Amino acid sequence: MRQRRELVRVATFPIKLGYRSDNVGKMVQDIEHDLKVLLVDALALEGILPDEIGSDEPLFGEGLGLDSIDGLELGVALRKAYGIQIEAVGAEVKAAFANVRSLACFVRMRLEAKPC
Repeated sequence: MRQRRELVRVATFPIKLGYRSDNVGKMVQDIEHDLKVLLVDALALEGILPDEIGSDEPLFGEGLGLDSIDGLELGVALRKAYGIQIEAVGAEVKAAFANVRSLACFVRMRLEAKPC
């Protein structure tokens, strides 16, 4: 089980990776790396380095161990970092949040309006 740093919230997450306009056209692998950094920073994952997160590792439950609150915080971080609005949690969003690779495809599709 992962440990969380206290008092670090997504609301204070600094956008320091230069997301937004410069990531249109990025390859999914580049977005995957950026998402791993975002996960560690935004969710204050203590003792986990971005490179230790597998792209196909489940984000919730047995994998990385995120819970529903982490999911909400991740959604806020995606909005801040990429300008992506997630209106409702349907089957598409649940599938997108399965792992880093599926989330990277989701981000790319939203940014470029193209499938992976």
